[in-house]
Amino acid sequence: MSVKDEYPVLDWLLKLPLYEKIDIGSENQKVAESILLFEKTFDAYCPFCRLDSTFKTHVPEDVMKKYKQYSALMPLSNPGDVSKNFSIWDTRNIQKSAQCTRDPHELRYFFTIDDSSLIKIGQHPPLAEHALAETTELSQALSRTQLNELNTAIKLASHGVGVGSYVYLRRVFESLINQAHQTASLNQGWNEGQYNALSMKDRIQLLSPHLPEFVVQTPQLYGLFGKALHELTDDECLANFDVLKNGIFAIAEERLIQLSRLKRMDEVKKAIAKLGR
Repeated sequence: MSVKDEYPVLDWLLKLPLYEKIDIGSENQKVAESILLFEKTFDAYCPFCRLDSTFKTHVPEDVMKKYKQYSALMPLSNPGDVSKNFSIWDTRNIQKSAQCTRDPHELRYFFTIDDSSLIKIGQHPPLAEHALAETTELSQALSRTQLNELNTAIKLASHGVGVGSYVYLRRVFESLINQAHQTASLNQGWNEGQYNALSMKDRIQLLSPHLPEFVVQTPQLYGLFGKALHELTDDECLANFDVLKNGIFAIAEERLIQLSRLKRMDEVKKAIAKLGR
């Protein structure tokens, strides 16, 4: 495996929050080299195009020239990676960019290595902007308050604030459950006292006719949301953030499908009514 494939560089570019430390031990030069020489095509959301797009990273000429120069100095019997033999990379200032293949849009990433930790110190556009652009597609499925709280959670997570982001994600999830509760409570024979005495798991089962199928079939999701705040750490919340966020996205996307289906059915009924005149 070459050094360029040895580390999760793409995850560092697309997912690593600012100022979160990644322990790299004594691999400073190898990690710097893996980022600088990372050359790959990948799919990601382009906040400029506001569409999913394909991006390409490239190795700058000065970086490749330096790599080749030092590679030529190494014994042919032991070529290896330059970073195993020389300390040539400036680990205080590591930059990487990726170009959108649709238009001349560029994503830029900035890293530094402090002692034995890799830290992302900058990104343009900000990590949150990538995700916030995606949430606009959910505006028909989520209320303005839900959308604002989801965006706040994404912003906090992008700055490494794990518990705070968790709080806002949980508020969105609970509000989705409360919407189903309000609908169900209009049914004849509804027992509010019985509902309030139930656990979240049992409440969701009771509300299942009014909830997206994804919620009902994924008890692990509301199990994660059920943890008390004093039991959580920023690191744990950040580790679970993508799972919880994507769970809410899945709920909203399922609702979009339902709304689209209802709209189409209504259009068909109206068309049939016109034919019968």
